[in-house]
Amino acid sequence: MSINELVLENGIRILKKPEYVTYEQIQECLDKAHEVNIKRGLVYATKGQSVEKLIEKLNNAVTYVAITPNNKVIATASVQFRSINHWYHNGEIGLLKLVGVLPEYSGLKLATLLLLITHIEVQSRKIEVMVSDSAEENMAIRNLYLQNGFKIVDCCKYPENNFVSVVYAHWFHGCPYSELKRWWKYNIHRLKL
Repeated sequence: MSINELVLENGIRILKKPEYVTYEQIQECLDKAHEVNIKRGLVYATKGQSVEKLIEKLNNAVTYVAITPNNKVIATASVQFRSINHWYHNGEIGLLKLVGVLPEYSGLKLATLLLLITHIEVQSRKIEVMVSDSAEENMAIRNLYLQNGFKIVDCCKYPENNFVSVVYAHWFHGCPYSELKRWWKYNIHRLKL
C-alpha cells in the first residue's frame, strides 16, 4: 500500500509530485529551505544547484511535495531506490533525500508527514531499510530521524559540502545490531573529520 495524497485541515496537501508541479518549483523550495542551514554555516550542494542536476539526483526516485491550496510548493522529500553494500546493510534500500521545508511553514510537522509517507512508499516495495544522511550539525534532521526510529550508522564527507554528514538507517522490523547504540556512543567522537 502506498499513499498518493494526504489532505491536512489547513488545506495543505502532501502528494506524489503531480505533472503541474515543476522541478523548478521543487528546486526553489530546496533553495529557500537551505537558507536556514547557510545561516548556520552549513552549505549543502543542493542549494543553488541547476534543475538539470536536481532531475539527475531524482533518477529512480519518487518525489513528494507539500503544496498550499494555490499550489505553492512548501516542502519536499524524495525516496530513491537502490542497492548498497555497506557494513550496516547489503541489498535494496529506500534512500531518503532532498528533504526541505520552507522556514515559514516549519511548525506544521510537514517533515514528519513527509517522512511517514516515504516510509510507507518504501515498505510498499517490500524494502526493509530506509537510509538518509545530513549534516552532523543539522539538529532538526537529527531529532526528526532519531525520534522516528532511525539509528546513526556511519558518517561521510561529500566534496561539495562543507561539513561531515551523519548516515542514518531505519530497519522497519528492528535494528539487527544490538550493540549499535553502545558502539556509537563511545566512537562517534572519532568520526569527526
